[in-house]
Amino acid sequence: MTQIYLSKNEISASQMMKAVNNQFGGNLRPRRMY
Repeated sequence: MTQIYLSKNEISASQMMKAVNNQFGGNLRPRRMY
């Protein structure tokens, strides 16, 4: 279950990064979020 939980966290993190990139409109691309 730990591996599934980690994979879910990675997916949610990628979705959040996509949402942030969409909000900034591509002007600011924070690649180092961690």
